Amino acid sequence: MFHHKDHSRHNITLDTPDTPYSKSYAIVVSSTTLNDNNWNSVVSFLFDRHSDATLLVYSNNDVKTIHSDLKAAMPRYVAFVCQPDECGRTFVAKCHRLMRTLDNDPYIDAMWAIITGSDAESAIKSIDNESIPQPFIIRRAINFTNVDQNLFESCFTFSDAKRNCWSGKNCGLDDGSGEEKDEGDEYPKAPAEIFAEKLNEMEPDLLVTSGHGGEQYVEMPWSVGKLQVEESGLVPLDENSEPAAPIIESSNNPKIFLPIANCLVGHCNGSQCMVTTFLGRMGVRQMCGYTVRTWFGRAGWGTLDLWKSVPGRLTLSDAYFLHQA
Repeated sequence: MFHHKDHSRHNITLDTPDTPYSKSYAIVVSSTTLNDNNWNSVVSFLFDRHSDATLLVYSNNDVKTIHSDLKAAMPRYVAFVCQPDECGRTFVAKCHRLMRTLDNDPYIDAMWAIITGSDAESAIKSIDNESIPQPFIIRRAINFTNVDQNLFESCFTFSDAKRNCWSGKNCGLDDGSGEEKDEGDEYPKAPAEIFAEKLNEMEPDLLVTSGHGGEQYVEMPWSVGKLQVEESGLVPLDENSEPAAPIIESSNNPKIFLPIANCLVGHCNGSQCMVTTFLGRMGVRQMCGYTVRTWFGRAGWGTLDLWKSVPGRLTLSDAYFLHQA
């Protein structure tokens, strides 16, 4: 299916403001998802905000069939609306290839993202930004790696450079002495418990994680605990895999999640995984993570490096798009 209102694109460039091209948008969805009464509401939600959008529908899990129509539309933005069992590693790889073949050069041709969640309601929540002041500015962060704390008004870091080390900027921790300290070389309690406390206290705008990871968990640095997905939320576990704190059922403030140094955390393999839990219960509005076993790839670290290279200059979407060019 192809629906498109033609607009002239003569004499315009990517950064030309307020033109039909600058607002052009395509919604890509499977016939199964479009015909689902609940998931159809996600498509309708997008059309309410992008009334001139192109709608492209594919069947039999073959997203490549919309190639010629997407090439003809050549939009600036593309949203792939997927149920959680539709957007696994193979689908993501197909999207990457598709988005580099809309013209004759090898570079990415539009800014694109996958919209999903444990259910349609969660998917809509992840893209409903009307109640969020714009632009969304990152002021508070929880960090598992060496992101410069000076970029934030407040930040708590679980060090992946030295075992059991931690530090905070305007966000200290009682090390057991009764006094709040800015850094330490021993955790006074299970790191996963500290994470749960800081998530609630700080209401961070950004989560950056490193360490071992999988579709259903992310480990604290140095494997001294983990955050495990279960049906009712995120379970903080100690290094013996015993509960370290009450289950985190939700975290409602809007935030960005960058598991840039974790294997597999970005791989959506069903309705109960890290992707769906964070995009739903944990309040995440944007997420960029690996669908394979790796920790060093440019896709993650490159996006972060470009995004923070000139603070405030690029959105996360800009950084993800530009570093691929």
